[in-house]
Amino acid sequence: MSISRNKVWYGAFCALALLWITGGTVSAENEYVCAPEKTVGAHDPSVIGVSRPAKAPVYFVEPLDVAVGPNVLVNDRQLCPNGRGLQQNETSIAVAGDVVVVAFNDARGGQSGCPTLHAAIGWGYSLDGGATFTDGGTLPQSTHFNNGDPWLGVSPDGQTFYLSGLWDSYRGFGFYRGTATADDFVWQEPVVISFGSGLHDKEAFVVDPNSGTIYMSYTLLGSGGGIKLTRSYDGGDTWASPVTIGTGGQGSFPAVDNSGTLYVAYNAGSSVRVARSWDGGDTFQNVGNFSIRVQSVTYMDRSPSFPQVAVDMSGGPRDGAVYVVWQSLSAQNVLRPYLTASTDNGDTWSAPVPVNDDTTSAFHWWPSVSVDSNGNVNVIWLDRRLNPGTGLTDVYFGQSTDGGGAFLNVRVTDVSGNWQGVARDPGFCYVCDYIRAVSYGTDVYATWSDPRNGDPDIYFSRIDAAAMAARPRN
Repeated sequence: MSISRNKVWYGAFCALALLWITGGTVSAENEYVCAPEKTVGAHDPSVIGVSRPAKAPVYFVEPLDVAVGPNVLVNDRQLCPNGRGLQQNETSIAVAGDVVVVAFNDARGGQSGCPTLHAAIGWGYSLDGGATFTDGGTLPQSTHFNNGDPWLGVSPDGQTFYLSGLWDSYRGFGFYRGTATADDFVWQEPVVISFGSGLHDKEAFVVDPNSGTIYMSYTLLGSGGGIKLTRSYDGGDTWASPVTIGTGGQGSFPAVDNSGTLYVAYNAGSSVRVARSWDGGDTFQNVGNFSIRVQSVTYMDRSPSFPQVAVDMSGGPRDGAVYVVWQSLSAQNVLRPYLTASTDNGDTWSAPVPVNDDTTSAFHWWPSVSVDSNGNVNVIWLDRRLNPGTGLTDVYFGQSTDGGGAFLNVRVTDVSGNWQGVARDPGFCYVCDYIRAVSYGTDVYATWSDPRNGDPDIYFSRIDAAAMAARPRN
């Protein structure tokens, strides 16, 4: 299926998804609107990748914190003859040893002169722990991956990587298995996951580190829809009939602890909900409900508050603790990332605390949470504290060494990227819905979409969480 047809599907899907989430009504304040591109001035040739607003901003370019590794470009911009591929976004990442795999939405397949290799999903890999990346190019049967939403995971033994994505215009999901060689990375032919009629959207999966069971949650739009869960007990060859976690909602995210307890967080419109399963996903109980106030972010086509959840599996004093993050307006009407924690399997939750430590009125959004092998809680998010009121955006990292009570922040990006007036394919969302980081050992592996080059590319940074944890705390 061509990308031009995908543009039609994208517009239709945005409308259907909006009606599903809002219950059939459209509000000017609803964050799920697929917003039109804003009209801005010409690019300033003296600053790569940004436009000159009426008031000249400060472009913060400075050495990174010693705990933060270099910003590494994942996708190959030269695959298109003009040196641009337009937007890549919605990152996912998986790590095993020195092998790092990153997947993302990719608009290159629909551009004149660009190779039609990526459909709507691109990917890259590193065999040296993230120091360098190779653009992965095509996937087997990649033209079926024409709507994006890639997700990544890895088998318990670290030998097999898993990649999923939307299949054949929301009719299901494709599921790949891949392995690294000494100098390459190879994907097998995909397994197609589909359960009848209805549009399948926004899947995410987690792999039980002990049993190897793969739990995939997703949104089914239409009659009988809601947040669903399917499972594979054989490494992705076959998938069980789905069970319903909740009616309505969007943006689900699963996590599992060392004992097999499964958690799924999702956006329910005006709240973030958390469901728990003691029996491997056969049944679920709602154990968390947190009110949120949504706010659109300027110069972003979408800015939904999709939650993410992580479980402490360190074997330390907080082993089994559950952490959930989302974004919401504060009492002072500042958009901030929040985190809540549970130390009793979700029976009770701490009062949500802000993860950012600045006092500006800038936007802070799209938190992604993980827990490292020392039990530190690690969060990345998008942040405009250096240039409030503009499109200039950075990635920040926050770490808590006390189970989510307080966070120390450092900047991850070495240059602020400007989302105002970025080049893009209007048939695709140019920022979309989330960014992603994972903890592996004592490091954090962060990925995000970044407009520093004039159109959104995928960047990576490896953060030394242990060095960060050694910092003095107030």
